Amino acid sequence: MSRTNQHTRAKEYSELVERQKGEYCLVCKITPTTLIQLGRDPTLEIDHINKDITDTRIENKRLVCKTCNNKHDVERDFLENDNELFNISKDYENKARIYLAARMNEEKAIEKRGISADLAMHIDSSMQYSRNLLQKLTAPKEGIYRWESRDGVTYLTYKAELKF
Repeated sequence: MSRTNQHTRAKEYSELVERQKGEYCLVCKITPTTLIQLGRDPTLEIDHINKDITDTRIENKRLVCKTCNNKHDVERDFLENDNELFNISKDYENKARIYLAARMNEEKAIEKRGISADLAMHIDSSMQYSRNLLQKLTAPKEGIYRWESRDGVTYLTYKAELKF
């Protein structure tokens, strides 16, 4: 965290939540609530995108979880700019959506057991990233899928029947 007082940090944090349209890690999309459920520190950090802590413009800041902030410190040396990291994240998400849609068209419901591993293998991501994507895709408001239990087995299904 940069050397700012609590009042300034709170103000920047609120601005970033508003700017990002929610309180989540801009890289992996994980929320503080999910971090708590995973037994991790729910604090989101204010990251300087261009790595220059003297550049205090709000446009140079974003909210990230500690894991992504640490990972980003390593990765940003290899990437030309932060938009590329965002595009990589979006590419994984798009691959996941296509993969799940294809499986849903075939099976109508996908058993929860093993889905994170299948998804991670198919989109070439980590298990944690695939779990985060599944959480996002099953979110109460914006997710298009839901978890449904049938006879003690949990399945991924569409929230509503799709009409074409």
